[in-house]
Amino acid sequence: MDAIVAILTRRSTRRFDNKIPNKELIQKVVNAGRYVPSGANSQTSHFIVITNKEALKEKADGILMTDRKEFI
Repeated sequence: MDAIVAILTRRSTRRFDNKIPNKELIQKVVNAGRYVPSGANSQTSHFIVITNKEALKEKADGILMTDRKEFI
């Protein structure tokens, strides 16, 4: 896809389905994320996939309670 077309046809998603994508799709997306460039090729990206809603809420609550400076 041409970069200009991609920029001009980009859309924001504000409503999401409540469905969990299948494992194959999740693996494809995470694998694609591995190809994202990093500063000085440091490759410091880490991915965590959580499909259990209770575990996700627990993790989100824990992040909100931590010192926000870690994420800036």
